[in-house]
Amino acid sequence: MSPGYLLSSLIIAVIGPLLVLRYMRNILRQVIDLLCPAPGSSEFWWRAMVVLALTGSVLLTLAFGSHNETLGFVDFLRQALLLTTLAVFVSVAFIVSRIWSQIAKWLHQKSFEKQPPQPWKESEQT
Repeated sequence: MSPGYLLSSLIIAVIGPLLVLRYMRNILRQVIDLLCPAPGSSEFWWRAMVVLALTGSVLLTLAFGSHNETLGFVDFLRQALLLTTLAVFVSVAFIVSRIWSQIAKWLHQKSFEKQPPQPWKESEQT
């Protein structure tokens, strides 16, 4: 792979996830604060998500990027965008699935806490 193509693919692999994470930052931080209210925890988890998304994208690009020197720029760009989109999708799907599992547990616990006691039927009390 030529140095120009390699540099271009790495730039795409970094910018793609950063754009998605920037879009999701505010709402994800609110959800993280809700699930893990300890001081500094949202910053830790946010940074972990950024590292996961960036390394996943760069790893896919380096591992499966085109090594064909005769590939045209449009085909190269298509493949780089495809790998970056795949990495972002997998990263976001993983993050969302983990957060959703915690939210489901939290909602399940809250439903039991707020559930009023069941009144006994007249026939059962006597």
